[in-house]
Amino acid sequence: MQVRDFMAKKAISASPDTTIDQVKAILARLAAGLWPAQASVLHRFTWTARAMAFAGFVLIYGRLFLRLPVARHI
Repeated sequence: MQVRDFMAKKAISASPDTTIDQVKAILARLAAGLWPAQASVLHRFTWTARAMAFAGFVLIYGRLFLRLPVARHI
């Protein structure tokens, strides 16, 4: 998945670790539906994997969102 960074005029993409954490979370949710007896443990794993993916995203791309846009001179 690629996103455009308009300030730097270059494309940015999701890191492999963030993508892998998201896939782990999705598979754990599917497994929780298949094995309801283990759902509690799998839902905890899902929450942890999604939190790790979000934290990784913030660490990598957080500075892009905190940067103020360049002032345009008219």
